[in-house]
Amino acid sequence: MADANTIDLDSLSLQELHEANRCRPCLFFTRKEDGCWKGDACDHCHICTSQQAKVRRNRITWQGRKLRRQKECVAKAEKLKEEEEEGQEEEDDDEEEAEAHAELGGHRGEDCQVRVYTFWL
Repeated sequence: MADANTIDLDSLSLQELHEANRCRPCLFFTRKEDGCWKGDACDHCHICTSQQAKVRRNRITWQGRKLRRQKECVAKAEKLKEEEEEGQEEEDDDEEEAEAHAELGGHRGEDCQVRVYTFWL
């Protein structure tokens, strides 16, 4: 078994992931003096430097925040659209009610207390 602080160049898949910026840096390896206690059994990258690990963490944090902001914007847009559609439906209902009042009594129903309901089948 190799020392926890050595890089196993035989594990080409981890090295390929590192070169493609798709690896997951081992925080124990980059932050602790005695390195990672898992050694070769660790699934995280021991090739990354502490600076690279920090950059990756910051990028992941910013990506998460960006995704959350995008979701919030979509939710707000959907809510505004629903409110706008409800407002449009209320205007349509008011127009139908006024027409029904006009047909029944020959007057506009603005001040009238009689409610006329229309049911659709």
